Amino acid sequence: MTAAGFSDDIALETDRQGEWGRFPDDAPERAALMELSRELAIPLRPLRMRVRTQEGSRVEVDGAASDGSVFVQVSLRRGDFTSQHRNKIMADMFKLSWLRTAAAPGARAILCIGVNAAAAFRPGGWLPRAAPDMHIEVWVWDGERIVGLASRP
Repeated sequence: MTAAGFSDDIALETDRQGEWGRFPDDAPERAALMELSRELAIPLRPLRMRVRTQEGSRVEVDGAASDGSVFVQVSLRRGDFTSQHRNKIMADMFKLSWLRTAAAPGARAILCIGVNAAAAFRPGGWLPRAAPDMHIEVWVWDGERIVGLASRP
């Protein structure tokens, strides 16, 4: 592991777009990350990493702690919950699990979803079981506040 908590085959890249990368001031993803940062008392910002492989793979996460202790993927699609949205959530969960394994073992993995996506985590489905089994926390952003999925009323 490097001093920053990342494995030796990870190189961090700065985002040419600045600290918030692709999230402008009014982006809901930015607001959700800021609220999650406050809730966890850990600054979270977009992060681009290069995985040192023959192919020179790159991966981006919507939010990360600078020390590699937390990775966050945000999925705040509006409108009706669709199978396409569910597939994005599953891909985000896979990415978080892989990053924790390959880039920063032991890191906290968080999936931040919008209220409509909470449907994917209804009792009886496999996703509410898979997330904790994969050590992925699910947080729900309602546009104003963020709560852990298990804490929702």
